[in-house]
Order: sequence, then C-alpha cells, then structure tokens
Amino acid sequence: MLLERKITFKETPLFSINLKFKAFPILLVLILIVLLSLVRPLNLNLSTISLIGFSMMYYLNNLVFLSLYNNFEDIKKSSRNLEESKEVISCFGSSDREMIDLSKTLSETARHIFGAREKERKLRKDLQEKLEELQKWYDLTVGREKKMLELQEKVTELKKKPKK
Repeated sequence: MLLERKITFKETPLFSINLKFKAFPILLVLILIVLLSLVRPLNLNLSTISLIGFSMMYYLNNLVFLSLYNNFEDIKKSSRNLEESKEVISCFGSSDREMIDLSKTLSETARHIFGAREKERKLRKDLQEKLEELQKWYDLTVGREKKMLELQEKVTELKKKPKK
C-alpha cells in the first residue's frame, strides 16, 4: 500500500526478539513476587513452588526462543547465499507448520531466483558469443570493402596512365 503511493519508510525495531523472550518471564516473576508479598502470612511452600514453576517456564521460553531464533538465522544465511548467487534450499528443521510452510516458500522462491539468474547468465554468454561473431563479420566485410576501394583506386590510376 505504501509502495503504491511511493511513500518510503524505514522500519525501526524497538526491541529485539531475544529481549522480548527474556523479559517476558522476568516480568512474570516480578508479578509473582509482588503478588506473593501481598499474601499474608507468607506461605513458603507456595513461594517455592511458584518460583520453581516460573524458572521452568523461563527455561522452556528460552528453548522456544532458540528454536525460533535459529530459524531466523537460517533465513538470513539463505538470503546471503542467494545474494552471492549460490543455490539455496531452505530447510529449517522445524516441526512448526508455519516454519515448514515458510521454508518451502523460501526454497521455491530461491529456486526461481537462482533459475532466473542462471538463465540470465546463459543469455548473456550467448549474446556475447553472437556479438563476437558479428564483430568478426564486420571486420571481414569492412576489410573486404577497403580492399575493393584500393583495387578501384588502382584501376582508376591505371586507366589514367597513358598506354605504351
């Protein structure tokens, strides 16, 4: 929509995904601490179980983050390989349906781009060969025409000379 109106914009991220994944569980732990401090008398068993639960959630959250983050890194690597004109097959090794769909779409797009680049290279090579062939013909025909002009001048010169 913005491109149709020729409006340029620059995306500026406020936070990285890493920060969001790490801050969320910490925020939940802080909320837990506040809630537990409001409960009187302080139940130590409840506090301990809650902290264990939240620490487990924190580690699970990090596992999920690493899984997603690795997929993003694979996408970056694939795009760099495509920029360097290397063939790219995106396979993120994920069990998430969305990531598998993204992987298939990126692989298909990369194949199309790589194929188009290969086709362009072949066309450029063919065009260069035809250009060289045309240059040879040009040189031959121009050389022949020069020779014809020289011979014509010689004939004219010979016609002007008196006969003996």
